[in-house]
Amino acid sequence: MLVATSVLAMLGLTPASAEGTDPLDAVADVAPAVLTDASVVEPDEVTTVGEVEVVVPSDATEGVSLDVPGTADFSIGLPFADDAELVESGDHPFFDNGNGSSTVPLVKDDGTVQILTTIDNAGAPDTFTYDLDVADGSSLTLTATGGAVVTDSDGNFILAVAEPWAVDANGAPVPTHYEVDGTTLTQIVDFDASTAFPVVADPSVSFGWKIYLKYNKAEVKAQVSGWRGTASDKAKYASVFCAALVAGGAIGAVAAATCAAYAYDSMSSLMTTFKSAASAKKCMELQFVGPVLVGWKAYSC
Repeated sequence: MLVATSVLAMLGLTPASAEGTDPLDAVADVAPAVLTDASVVEPDEVTTVGEVEVVVPSDATEGVSLDVPGTADFSIGLPFADDAELVESGDHPFFDNGNGSSTVPLVKDDGTVQILTTIDNAGAPDTFTYDLDVADGSSLTLTATGGAVVTDSDGNFILAVAEPWAVDANGAPVPTHYEVDGTTLTQIVDFDASTAFPVVADPSVSFGWKIYLKYNKAEVKAQVSGWRGTASDKAKYASVFCAALVAGGAIGAVAAATCAAYAYDSMSSLMTTFKSAASAKKCMELQFVGPVLVGWKAYSC
């Protein structure tokens, strides 16, 4: 259920790591939805989005640092940081990794950090590693849906990483997945001889103070179908809903009781919105603070 905004297509893009070439130009031309509510952070400047403070360094080895209320400060390491060089000759600064790939950290208006990577050709790496510098005792685990979550030593959310995605220059999906080693997250992008380059991929990170769960059209339809027969019983509906979040790795088993308690009064409205979204073939976004459901909306996708 944790999914990122998808790139629809990237056509006619020259190599993103070429000097003076802005890797976001083609995205803005052919898939502007990717950049909706997103901004490129100027190097070494503090950017405040809501309550989150983000700093993208001019030196890639320093990683993207984040200050999130209620949690210890942490950072996200960038791939190939030892060799990456900042390019500022275009409209947006980005990191040329020196190996046929480039990296552009973006910040969404909701505080999500999106690290957009372009892969120029078949000779470029297919493995991208992100070291998460989080508090001692924190753990990084994969979810059942392919995303990942970081929790502190007490099991509380620190951040959630959306399910990975990757698409080629024709808009075709490229198989991709995450692997975890300690607090290091690695994205594997399985391109092959049939892949049209460049390929675009990213991890998108949301934080414990607010978690965004996104359902694509198929998942919205599946939720509505799976909940038939529970509509007349809000308590049962809330229980089924929260149990699905536990199964998907979005919340822990202990948090499920809290989730159900807070979700109970929202079920009628939430059910109506899901059904409306399914009929209109729209996606859904749910917003949580920890295990507490605080908002939801249907949106075109």
